[in-house]
Amino acid sequence: MNIQDKIYLIIAVGSAAFAIFFYFRRPQEQGEINDKVFDEKFSNLTNTVLEIKDNHLKHINDKLDRHIEKQIESEKLIASNFTKTFTLLDIIMKK
Repeated sequence: MNIQDKIYLIIAVGSAAFAIFFYFRRPQEQGEINDKVFDEKFSNLTNTVLEIKDNHLKHINDKLDRHIEKQIESEKLIASNFTKTFTLLDIIMKK
């Protein structure tokens, strides 16, 4: 085996080693890319869910505040009517 054959053999073995390396490396790179895309989509989904939750809670709080205001107004009206009724009863009972 002469020197030229040895060089060809080294080149062939090196080429085979690189081919095997790249054969296994490319799917790994694609997997890493897929992981990054999944992480980004999951992050976006998480942010969307949090926004929906916050908006929903704000909407519920607004409705609750309006309900409490209406309840207070109703209670004031009932108290006023009771006061009028008791005043009228007092007047009637004194006569």
